[in-house]
Amino acid sequence: MRGFVKKRKEEIEAKQRKQGRASEEISYETLNLEITIVRSMFKWLIKTKRATENPGHLVGMYATVKRQRILEEGEEERLFEAIGKLDSRASHVEDMATIYLYSRYAPHGGLQASQGLDTLE
Repeated sequence: MRGFVKKRKEEIEAKQRKQGRASEEISYETLNLEITIVRSMFKWLIKTKRATENPGHLVGMYATVKRQRILEEGEEERLFEAIGKLDSRASHVEDMATIYLYSRYAPHGGLQASQGLDTLE
C-alpha cells in the first residue's frame, strides 16, 4: 500500500507541476480520496470475511491546499441541463448536485450543517 501511495503521490506532483503549480500549491485531494476508497473497500471486505487486514490504515492522509472555485457564468445552468437529460433512474443526481453546490460554493463557505435543507427552497 505504501508503494502504491508513494507512486500516486509522485504522479500527482508531476502532473500538477506540469500545470504550473508551485510545490506549496500541490493538492493531494485525489490521493486522499483514493486512500479513503481503499480503506472503505477493505473495511467491507473484512466485514464480509473476504479479507483480514486493511492496508489502507498503513498510510496517512496528506494535507490539502484549500482553494475556492467560483462557478463561471452559465456553468451551473449547463450542469443542471445535462442532469435533466439523464435516464430517469438517475433522478437523485439533481438533489446530490444541489446539495454539493450549496455546501461548497454558496456565499460565506456554503451551507452550514445547522441550516438544514429547508433553506434551499
